[in-house]
Amino acid sequence: PSRASLLTGMYAIHTGMYHDSIKQDSSWGLPTEWTLLPRHLGQLANYSTHMIGKWDIGHAAWELTPTERGFDTFHGYYGASETFFTHQMMHYTTVGTDQDYLSECPDNKFVDLKAGTENWHAQFQYSTDLFTAKAAALIGEHADTPNAPFFLYMAHQAAHYPYEASQNSIDRFSAKFLDGFDTRMKFAACVWELDQSVGQVVDALKGAGAYDNTVIFVASDNGAIPGKSGAGSNWPLRGGKFTLFEGG
Repeated sequence: PSRASLLTGMYAIHTGMYHDSIKQDSSWGLPTEWTLLPRHLGQLANYSTHMIGKWDIGHAAWELTPTERGFDTFHGYYGASETFFTHQMMHYTTVGTDQDYLSECPDNKFVDLKAGTENWHAQFQYSTDLFTAKAAALIGEHADTPNAPFFLYMAHQAAHYPYEASQNSIDRFSAKFLDGFDTRMKFAACVWELDQSVGQVVDALKGAGAYDNTVIFVASDNGAIPGKSGAGSNWPLRGGKFTLFEGG
């Protein structure tokens, strides 16, 4: 879109992002007037800054994408949701020229996986394993310059819909849920894979000699959606995703 239409669309960030997420054909994103942490770290403290995983705060113009917002490198996807193995963005849009483009894609989906601003040719690799391997590689490279500060933002896809995991992990939980709770079983498998990733990243930090000088923050992007099939509960906290209560 033109810059004028992009800036107009950014008005939605103030009123719409609380209610919904950025879709594949959204013309707006996080306003560029807001400086993000990696740019502060890079400019003020000479950090190398890297991002892996889910972006989802704007991709309608290059100026909204990670390497234009302060990250030296980016390996991941722009959109709100995609498959774990094929990395196909889920079909959310129903209007606009994007609909015509998607109609030419298998199952109305397309691969959303980037290395910087170029396509990352790693299709059919499970995203949790793929992102973990990239994180370990970046940490290993940092070991060669141990005195240089290093910032890594790792936004895992797990454990987001569509809840995919390796068959071995799914089988691990096959006997732990009642019949009819397949969604919860797959969700548990996703979380199991995520737990393994956290351990592998910590091991990589220790192997690089960086663990004792590293601060690790872990956060979830939102709570469960009570009442949705397989979505879980936030009890004893109130509310869920899309609310400002503690459970959200």
